[in-house]
Amino acid sequence: MSKNWKNLLYTFFSFGMLFPTITYAQSDEPPPQISPGTIDGFLNDVVYKYIFPLGGLICFGFIIKGGYMWMMSAGDPDKIKQAQGTLTWSVIGLLVVIIARLLIGVIMDAIA
Repeated sequence: MSKNWKNLLYTFFSFGMLFPTITYAQSDEPPPQISPGTIDGFLNDVVYKYIFPLGGLICFGFIIKGGYMWMMSAGDPDKIKQAQGTLTWSVIGLLVVIIARLLIGVIMDAIA
């Protein structure tokens, strides 16, 4: 084993000993439970308000970029192919965002 790998392993194990993790091995208290209200609050406060709109805006931006690339290709087949790839993957990304939103909604309705 090289000297760099040994130093990396020593550093990794040293930090592991300096910062112990929290365990519930022999505690009288039960581990914290995650309730559906906690998950629903996180989804409403973070995912629905910020992550899905941000993902949709990014996909929409790439759709605009792909259209711009196609218009500026001037008939060059390589540039048209690159623009088509950008449009295809941005539409696929938008569909993934929409389907993820719908699936999370269905799953949360089934849980609650």
